[in-house]
Amino acid sequence: TERAVIAAKAGVDIVALIGDVAGVNGPMFSIGMWDEFLKPGFMKLIKAVKEANPSTYIFFHSDGELASMIPAFIDTGIEILNPVEPNCMDPAMLKRKFGEKVAFHGAISVQTTIPNGTVADVKNEVYTRIKTVGYNGGYMVSNENSFPYDAPLKNILAMYEAVQDFNYDSL
Repeated sequence: TERAVIAAKAGVDIVALIGDVAGVNGPMFSIGMWDEFLKPGFMKLIKAVKEANPSTYIFFHSDGELASMIPAFIDTGIEILNPVEPNCMDPAMLKRKFGEKVAFHGAISVQTTIPNGTVADVKNEVYTRIKTVGYNGGYMVSNENSFPYDAPLKNILAMYEAVQDFNYDSL
């Protein structure tokens, strides 16, 4: 808590909270357990950060299928959700359902597309995510998690090229 508050006071734009609460098949515990055991601490931390600097955004990282927990995250004060794993969640559905209340970061697959796809596959996934999650803002294009050690460099570069090449006027 102290480090996050110090960072907010120093003008840091984003404070990241990291802790996996789900796996590919869903949450590791119930919303009731979140509310009882984790939410109070998260809310205390987020309140302290916002008091130190109201313009600091709260970024939360958890791998896994989190769709059912997103309303609880929003209620807690989380403003940016990472990584939005497309292999176990539908990023477009999440945008439609929660896009007015939370921003999304990630959704470019490092499980399938980046390591195994072609340059065209990577660019198509980026374009699809921008179209289906990036409209009206609230989406930061990024790989869903760390690049695999054996990911082809051309695919990693293709992700960045696609972001630069996309026609944002079409949104």
